[in-house]
Amino acid sequence: MDSHFGNFIDQKDVACHWPLYEQGAAKVGRSVDPSCWRVARSICITDDTDLAQDLINDPYGVFADYYFYLNTHMKLAMGILPEDWDEHQERLDAVEKAKSLVIIGTQGQVTEQLMDFVDHVGRFGTLIMTGHDVHGHEQMWHRSMHILAQDIAPKLDQHERNGGCVSILHKNNMLKSLRFPKGRATPTRYYE
Repeated sequence: MDSHFGNFIDQKDVACHWPLYEQGAAKVGRSVDPSCWRVARSICITDDTDLAQDLINDPYGVFADYYFYLNTHMKLAMGILPEDWDEHQERLDAVEKAKSLVIIGTQGQVTEQLMDFVDHVGRFGTLIMTGHDVHGHEQMWHRSMHILAQDIAPKLDQHERNGGCVSILHKNNMLKSLRFPKGRATPTRYYE
């Protein structure tokens, strides 16, 4: 049975997931293999740190919009969004949430962040790169996915062989194809 963990969950909570899953399986006499555990992260690789900072700090940007939507809808569903809610403050909160959850930066920075993430979380089978609205940055996102699959994945594999915690994005789990249909800014298919 595969187990999945969302990109909107803090890494300390992600790190608790597998040990609890393993305990629950043991209680009912089942063995589990962490290779079936899939962990999602928002990952963006930029050419320079300035662009990464601009993207992550923009209260109306792709990441803030994503967490603004999730946070306000969660509060609305829970009945805790006040009638006089402050959109500006909610957007600032969304920027802070994005800063705590999104893995973003240059190739070297993202590689380091991913190694830190997997060392903290523990061994799992597949890293799923969460898709976001790519409008206006199509080439950057396509390049980001390519770099993750072709350049960073082998470094993470080497990290595991050198004592790191996780084996992810093996050849059969790599991004193999990405299509941008005519007239659409978002890819239709990712392959793990």
